[in-house]
Amino acid sequence: MKEIGLLDDLKESDYTLFDRAEAVTPEEKREMYSKIVTSDVYFMSSNAITIDGELVNIDGVGNRVACLCHGPQQVIVIAGMNTVSYTHLRAHETRRHL
Repeated sequence: MKEIGLLDDLKESDYTLFDRAEAVTPEEKREMYSKIVTSDVYFMSSNAITIDGELVNIDGVGNRVACLCHGPQQVIVIAGMNTVSYTHLRAHETRRHL
């Protein structure tokens, strides 16, 4: 999202942005994740997308997948054509090289 300038645009807008990168301590991270999961809109990237449109996400902390499944009502996935793969196996291979 940094690459397309979305974060900068949101920071300069009238919207409230919850940026997990701003949380430093474990307490701040916990509070930030609580705000993010209950926000109106969630922007996320996807590790890969199969040609059939299935999202492939491998998440270190679980926040991205949690928000996708049980978080905000509006989730906007941002992905480039370089993440599209024909199969799940290729999608996992693609993810390793991004």
